[in-house]
Amino acid sequence: MLRFARLILFNFYSKIWNVTHLFS
Repeated sequence: MLRFARLILFNFYSKIWNVTHLFS
């Protein structure tokens, strides 16, 4: 369960990082 949540969190963080990198 914790591993699954961590995977989702990492995926979400990478998406946000990609978006901010595109718009900067």
